[in-house]
Amino acid sequence: MNARLTTLIIAIAGLLAVVAPTDPDLWWHLRNGQRTLADGLALTDIYSFTALGRPWIAHEWLFEILSFSLKNVLGYRALIVAAGLIQAGTVWLLFRLTRAMGVNQRLANILLGCFVILAVPTWGVRAQILMAPMLATFYLLLLNYTQHPKKARQLAVLPFLMLLWTNLHASFVLGIGLIAIFCTGTLLNRFNQRKQTSVRSAPLLWTLGATILATLANPYTFRLWTYPVPFLFSSDPVVRYIEEWQPLNLGHAEDLLLLTSVLALLTLVFVARDGKNNKRWRLSPPGRIDPTNVMLAGSFAAMAL
Repeated sequence: MNARLTTLIIAIAGLLAVVAPTDPDLWWHLRNGQRTLADGLALTDIYSFTALGRPWIAHEWLFEILSFSLKNVLGYRALIVAAGLIQAGTVWLLFRLTRAMGVNQRLANILLGCFVILAVPTWGVRAQILMAPMLATFYLLLLNYTQHPKKARQLAVLPFLMLLWTNLHASFVLGIGLIAIFCTGTLLNRFNQRKQTSVRSAPLLWTLGATILATLANPYTFRLWTYPVPFLFSSDPVVRYIEEWQPLNLGHAEDLLLLTSVLALLTLVFVARDGKNNKRWRLSPPGRIDPTNVMLAGSFAAMAL
């Protein structure tokens, strides 16, 4: 029953992405992909009347080229189907991740259902849908290394994935942050005399350095790293009213669901099953709390809020 429910949730996620409204930004993304293929990457604004000629960073240029090429060959419906497959694949990756973290299938299905509800505003043919599967893949590989330290070679995949992520969407910094958190947590565990670990920090540090170098393999090199900074601290009303960057509104049901999930996440970091009675939960002793989980939960909670 639980396995069928998992399959159903994955299928629903893919179908919902297919019927999601088309994001209006898609059309100029397709035009920019067409123009980039024809004339090369534009380094200045060529579309705005008031900002014509000003420096411009097209941080989604690879997504734009791939989207235009797919539409040009197979039509617009192919883009919709691709978005549905990406969303379904994302939910499958999250299921694999939750199971790898020790979550039973019933609770994993509940978490997948929450994700499907909370992710609805971001669905459709847009570059943002690539962020979640990339982040989930990074998380899954890093977690698999910490659980099976002898499989360090799998970390070599991350710099190559980062090369793609950097040129698909500017959210690549989340991947760097994720590796940095695993590095820090591993180092803290090795210095903690009460917590024995065989996980070596050296492979993670090498991976962190390689992925940072991979981010520089883009048409803008270092400028891509500084691109988000003005937006984060801007008073421009256009930036202030972007929906994805708004704080929680407790008058909305989906925001209450998000707040509940964040509080549950923070709670679970500090509790564990009682070794004598597996059905009861208790606060974890300080020496058993994994600093990696604390940093991950705190970081994701801060971004969510």
